Amino acid sequence: PRFEDAKAALVAASEASDAIDEAAIWQTIDTYNCTMAYLDVGSNIGVQIRKLFEPHLYRNGTEYVPIDGKSSFVGVPPVLSVFDERFGSDKCHVCAFGFEPNPNHDSRLELLQSHLKSLGFGVHVFHAAAAELDGVVHFRFTNASAATIENEDWGAKRVASAAEETEA
Repeated sequence: PRFEDAKAALVAASEASDAIDEAAIWQTIDTYNCTMAYLDVGSNIGVQIRKLFEPHLYRNGTEYVPIDGKSSFVGVPPVLSVFDERFGSDKCHVCAFGFEPNPNHDSRLELLQSHLKSLGFGVHVFHAAAAELDGVVHFRFTNASAATIENEDWGAKRVASAAEETEA
């Protein structure tokens, strides 16, 4: 009986969460009159979403590329032309939905979402993993206070068990 009660509670919580997520999607679409959507699955700090709505920040060749262990800035990111081709130059009717499970990125993604909304763009970031099934995902990320190099969270990933979740 206890397992069945716990299972029923989890199913109810999942259904409630799904309803809240679906409501957030429809509210964003309705509020911003979106006719197209961009899904950023694995948003990290939201750079691709920002490229979509603020391409002028990237058109002057500021794409970071590590070359032989050294930092380098090179040409215009190719994704900008893809965004223009798929969504046009006016992104007013495009909504972006990001998915990022790494809690180390939550505050920066919230700031980005607020900033882009203040500019009139439809953006909603889910602080969760995206998957084909409902359930629990074990996720490994670096403890932000223990990070020893810049951008250490670029290696965050899904892992097989809870024991592998956090690196010190």
